[in-house]
Amino acid sequence: MYHKLAIIILGLSFYCWGSQAQVIEPPKVKPMERPWPKIHTPNRKRPVPYAPVREADVIWAKRIWRVIDLREKQNLPLYYPLRPVRDRKSLASVLFEAVTTPQQENPYGSNYLTAYTDEDLAERYTTVDDVKRRLSFEYRDTYLDSLGNETTQEKVYELKAEDVVKYFIIEDWFFDKRRSQLDVRIHAICPVYYRFIMSNGEKQYLEDPSPTFWVYYPEARFWLVNNEAYNPKNDAEWRTYDDIFTKRRFASYIYKEENVYDRMISDYASGLDALLESERIKSEIQQFEQDLWEY
Repeated sequence: MYHKLAIIILGLSFYCWGSQAQVIEPPKVKPMERPWPKIHTPNRKRPVPYAPVREADVIWAKRIWRVIDLREKQNLPLYYPLRPVRDRKSLASVLFEAVTTPQQENPYGSNYLTAYTDEDLAERYTTVDDVKRRLSFEYRDTYLDSLGNETTQEKVYELKAEDVVKYFIIEDWFFDKRRSQLDVRIHAICPVYYRFIMSNGEKQYLEDPSPTFWVYYPEARFWLVNNEAYNPKNDAEWRTYDDIFTKRRFASYIYKEENVYDRMISDYASGLDALLESERIKSEIQQFEQDLWEY
């Protein structure tokens, strides 16, 4: 009798254990990243359109070339994370993926972001392989072999998003008399990196920056608007990369303005003089708007 009772109790124990195992089975859906569902950025899909501008309403305009240095503190949200983290990617990762990976159809009829060879956007890369070859370069590796002899090899390095340390942007400043507003539109953007050579296991970077590819910014907005950047002051108010550029939440300096010689500031000024010239051009644009009004 006692043996039968023990068997019954043991059987009930296994039944209860099996029932509890079924109850605590994890859900089949992916856990949410936040306590609240994030719906604004994933559902935006398209950027906010610019206000229409007529040529007859533009009474003044100036084209400006800028450098966004990612080593400046204000620009760190454009540089990090070095690797995709949860729902965040760096700006370089977004652009690299956009020109090499098929995306959803966009109004321009292509599922890739168009990459151009030069700042004039006159010639584009026709295939993805052409773009990928542009995202790599050959470098010289010099080292001492086992016999102590100096050996040099030519190797190929494939660029990563973390190698992009600057951006060139071209923008148009203009005054729209219909809206009585000084406005700015970014025309094109280009990720920039520095080439290097290897000497005994140490990288030696070259002084001249190397552009990767240019993209037409109004087209790139369709990719930037769906990717968020970190906001160091509020995790509930992350802006998209399109918001950062549209709202001018970045630090930069001018390296060229439209001129009759088509020359850069570095062609006629250097050091502190180049910085002062950059500030002079910036102040000239701001002063133009101030001179239009009476106070």
